[in-house]
Amino acid sequence: MRRGSAPTRPRPCAPPPASPDTDLNGRALVTGASGFAGSHLVAYLLAETACAVTAQVRSPERAQAVLPPLGPRLAVVPAELTDRAAVARLVAEATPNYAFLLAGQPATARSWEMPEETFRANVLAQMVVLDALVAGGRQPRVLAAGSADAYGLVRPEELPIAESQPFRPTNPYGVSKVAQELMGQVYFVSRGLPVVRARAFNHLGPRQSADFVASAIARQLARIAAGRAEPVLRVGNTSPRRDFTDVRDVVRAYALLLERGTPGEVYNVGSGVARSVQDLIAGLLDASGLAVRVEQAPELVRPVDVPEMRCDNRKLVAATGWAPRVPFAETLHDVWLDWRERVAHESDG
Repeated sequence: MRRGSAPTRPRPCAPPPASPDTDLNGRALVTGASGFAGSHLVAYLLAETACAVTAQVRSPERAQAVLPPLGPRLAVVPAELTDRAAVARLVAEATPNYAFLLAGQPATARSWEMPEETFRANVLAQMVVLDALVAGGRQPRVLAAGSADAYGLVRPEELPIAESQPFRPTNPYGVSKVAQELMGQVYFVSRGLPVVRARAFNHLGPRQSADFVASAIARQLARIAAGRAEPVLRVGNTSPRRDFTDVRDVVRAYALLLERGTPGEVYNVGSGVARSVQDLIAGLLDASGLAVRVEQAPELVRPVDVPEMRCDNRKLVAATGWAPRVPFAETLHDVWLDWRERVAHESDG
C-alpha cells in the first residue's frame, strides 16, 4: 500500500443527533475532501448536521479509502481546482449554500521543494473556486481555511497570538497562506462573497501524513513495534512548543464558524495550550508501551524554529461557544492506533 493511505474505510456515519452543535442544513461543498482535515470535516457534516455534502477530490482511490460510503447525502466529485471548466461544473453540480475551502498543499518542508506548486495549490486553486462561486450567483457562505504559519516569527512577549498579530512567515507555505487568506478577504470586499477566514494552529489526529511531527513519530514507533526498525526514534528539535488541537475539534470549529462567524472577519482556531514536541514523544511512547532510544537527527532540525506558538482563541469562543473536547492523550492514542494499522498494511518497498 502506498505510504500515507488508509487501509480501511471509516465506519458509516450515524444519523444527525437530536441536539447538534450547529444548525447547518442545506448543501455543503468541501474542497480537499480526501485530505486530512477535509475527510474529518465530511464525516462531521454527515454525522452532526443535516447537510448534503459534495466532496471535491483529486484521487477517487484515496477518497474511497478515507471518506464514508456514498449515499443520498454524499457525492464525491473528482476535479482539478486549477481547471476553471472543471470547477464551474463542480459548483453547478453542488449548488452549495456553504463552501468549505480546505484544498491545498499543507507541508512546510515540501513548500521549499516545490514553491510554485504550493502557490498553485493554495492560492490559484482557491481563486478559481471563488470565481466560480461568484459566477454561480448563489452567494454561499464560505470558510477559507488559513494557517497560523502565516504568523511565522512570534516573540515571547506577543503570546498568546491574537488575530491582530503581524504576519512574519518563515517559509513559502506560510507566504502562500497569507496570500490565500487575503485573497479570500478581497472576494468579500470586492465581490460581496460572505467569506469567513479561519487561522488554524497545529492539528493532529488519525489519517495525518507522516510529513507532520506527531505522525512522523507515530509511524517510526509503529515500525519499531512491527519489528521493521531498530528501537531508535530519530527526531529533530524537541523543545519547540506548539498549540496542538485534535483535528476533530478543528473541523467542528470550522462548521461553527461558517454558521456563526461574521463574514469578513478572521478567527484563530486552536486550544490555547502549548505543548512541546517532547510532550508528543512522551504521550506516544505511553500509548505504544514501547521503550526506545531517542536520538536527534541533524537533518530533521529546522533552520528556523520559533520557540513557542500559542493561540488566543477568545474571538472564536465568543462567536461560537466552541471549546476543544478531545483530550490530548486520547488524540495521541488514536494517532498511535491509526499508524499501527497503516504500518501493518505498508510494503517495505
